[in-house]
Amino acid sequence: MSIQKLIDTYAHWLKEEIVFKKMGEFYEITTPFYNNANDCIQIYIRLEGETVLFTDDGYTLNPLYMTGFQLAPAQKKALDSILRQYGVTLNGNALETKSSIETFAQRKHLFLQAIMRVDAFLSDVCLMT
Repeated sequence: MSIQKLIDTYAHWLKEEIVFKKMGEFYEITTPFYNNANDCIQIYIRLEGETVLFTDDGYTLNPLYMTGFQLAPAQKKALDSILRQYGVTLNGNALETKSSIETFAQRKHLFLQAIMRVDAFLSDVCLMT
């Protein structure tokens, strides 16, 4: 079997595992990637003409803040650095980013990476406290 066939098999599997449904003005996309709670990562996408808005609707940060935990200034600075690295902003507790239609695939990939990175960071922060 060739490496190209293996990559094609993975790409096919990934496509089959992604589930989406319309929810009002957003599409909920469930991915085969898991967070630290062992839940599938879900993102929400809204089409705004030629722009695509991505949000996690607060699902990455809310569990931490619902416990009353607050990030220390150095931890907040580290979180901001992670978000900048992936071109993601914070809107309340929601992680967000935007893309054009043309850059949707790459931006979606980076947004998912950002969520996984923030989730891992928050897990580490909680372990240290």
